[in-house]
Amino acid sequence: MINGSKTRRNFFGIIEIVRDFYDHGIDEHMIVFALMVVVALDIVLGVSRAWAYHEFSSRKWRKGLVSHTAMILIVAVGYPFALYMNLGPVIDTFIVAMMAAYGSSILASLFGAGGRNSRPRSLY
Repeated sequence: MINGSKTRRNFFGIIEIVRDFYDHGIDEHMIVFALMVVVALDIVLGVSRAWAYHEFSSRKWRKGLVSHTAMILIVAVGYPFALYMNLGPVIDTFIVAMMAAYGSSILASLFGAGGRNSRPRSLY
């Protein structure tokens, strides 16, 4: 049988690890901050594009907000543990890949917000 106080202590131990990791501020972990900025920019541009095209849907808004928030929380909480397990390059690669994916979404929103016929022109 699992001891209730031991389970509680382990849960609060996880919170302590994350809190201690970010004790000096997020400026020591700029890649996490950069991902948060890119995700926030993607949310803002996505909502702006939907509003401009009169395609704003509360269902899409909630789904997008939940998925974007989950990404931020998973990275913000998982990053300290990945570094603790010496998986820094792996988590950094994951964050860079997610920033690239969000970047493509940002570019799509920017191209779409420019007008109905706003797509990249051919160089030829």
